[in-house]
Amino acid sequence: MFSKKLVLRTLLGSVLALTLAACGMMPGGTTDRDSIAEIASANADLSTLVAALDAAGLVPTFADDDAGPFTVFAPTDAAFADLLDELGITAADLLASPDLTDILTYHVSPDALGFNDVTSASSIATLNGIAINQSGGVLDGYSTIVTGEISASNGVIYLVDAVLQPKDIVDVAVTDGRFTTLVAAVTEAGLVDTLRSDGPFTVFAPTDAAFEVLLDDLGITATDLLASPDLADILLYHVVADELTSGEVLAASSIDTVNGIAINQSGGVLDGFSNLIITDVQATNGVIHVIDAVLQPKDIVDVAITDGRFTTLVTAVVQEELVDTLRGDGPFTVFAPTDDGFADTLDFLGITAAELLALPNLTDILLYHVVAGSAIDAATVIATAPNTVGTVEGSDISYAVVDGGVVLNGSVNVVITDILATNGIIHAIDFVLLPPAP
Repeated sequence: MFSKKLVLRTLLGSVLALTLAACGMMPGGTTDRDSIAEIASANADLSTLVAALDAAGLVPTFADDDAGPFTVFAPTDAAFADLLDELGITAADLLASPDLTDILTYHVSPDALGFNDVTSASSIATLNGIAINQSGGVLDGYSTIVTGEISASNGVIYLVDAVLQPKDIVDVAVTDGRFTTLVAAVTEAGLVDTLRSDGPFTVFAPTDAAFEVLLDDLGITATDLLASPDLADILLYHVVADELTSGEVLAASSIDTVNGIAINQSGGVLDGFSNLIITDVQATNGVIHVIDAVLQPKDIVDVAITDGRFTTLVTAVVQEELVDTLRGDGPFTVFAPTDDGFADTLDFLGITAAELLALPNLTDILLYHVVAGSAIDAATVIATAPNTVGTVEGSDISYAVVDGGVVLNGSVNVVITDILATNGIIHAIDFVLLPPAP
C-alpha cells in the first residue's frame, strides 16, 4: 500500500497537507486548490481508497481539473478494513475484484454538492447509475459522513465511515422506504434470492399506497394477502426477465412477465389501470419502475378484454352469460377469433354483428371454441398434429400443420399462439369456427 501511494504522489506532483488542501491554500499563500486525486493521495486515512482508484484506473479522472465536478464520498482506511473483515477477504482480493469500479463509482456524484445539498437530499445520483439514499448525513442507512465539505479544484470530498455497496433490486426496495409491503410479500413468497440473483430484471414495484388500495378493494388484511396461495404468482406478474428502460416499456404494447402472462401497456398505463409514476430506478441486477396500483394476473376473460383485439368475442361472451364459466378454474384452451376474424366471418355469412349476436345457437358457437380440462400450447398442437380435440359444445375440432402454421377444420388459421392466462391459454384465429349441423 505504501509503495502504491508513493508512486501516485510522484505521478501527481507535489503533495500538500490535507488541512491546507481542504482550505484551498497552496504554498506561498495562493488560493489554487489541489484535485480530488491529489487531496486523497495526501490524506493518510485514504490510502486504501487511493490504491483502489489506482487499481481501477480512475486516478487520471479525479486528477483532471477539466473532468467533473464531482462529489466523492471517500471511505476511510478503517471503513475499508471493516468491509474486508465483513467479507472475509484481503485488500488484494478487493483490488482484484471485477466489481471494484462499480463500487468506487457508487461513491461519486456527477456534481459538486455542498454539505447542505447533501444533507437536504433524500436521494443522490451517482456515476454508477444507482442512487444513494441519504438521511441526516447517513448514506444508505449505515455510512456516516464524518467530515465537512473538503473543496478540490474539480469538486468536493466527504469522508465516510463505511464503504457503500451498490444495491441489488431487493436492497433498493428495502432502503427506499416506500415498498415495505412489497418487501414483506417478496420475503414471504421466498423470492428474495431470485431478485438478488444476476438477472437482469425489470420490476414494476407497487408502492405501499398501491397495496393499501388493493387490500381495501378486496376487503382483506395485509396478513391475508401474505397468506394467499396466489402471492408468488401475483408478485412474478410484476417481474420481467430482462432490463427494460422506460422508453422500451412505453414503446411496447405487451410485456412478457416471469409469471408467463403478458402485461398490456399503453401510454404509461399497465393493464389499463396502473400508472408508471417513477421510472428507471437502477439496481446492480436490473431496473425498477414504480407503479401506483398492484397488477393482478388475468384470467381468460380479462386477457381477452385487455388485449383489445377481441372486442366482438367479449361482447358475445358477456351477452351469452359465459363470463363466469370462462373465469372458472379450468384449465381451458380457447381458440379466439379476432375482431378481423369476426368481420371476415360476417362478410362471408352476409350478416351484421347484431344479427350474429341474435343467433339462437350463439352459445353453441362460442363453446365450440373452448376445450376444457387442459391448456394446450402450440408446441403440443404441432407435435400431435394431425388430430382432433373435443370442445365444450360437444363436437370435435380438427387441427393440422400446413406450411408451418396450424390450421383448424381445414381452413381457419391460428394467427397468434400461447397467450397465457391464469386459467388456461388462448390461441387467436382468423375466422369464427362453426360447429357441424346437428
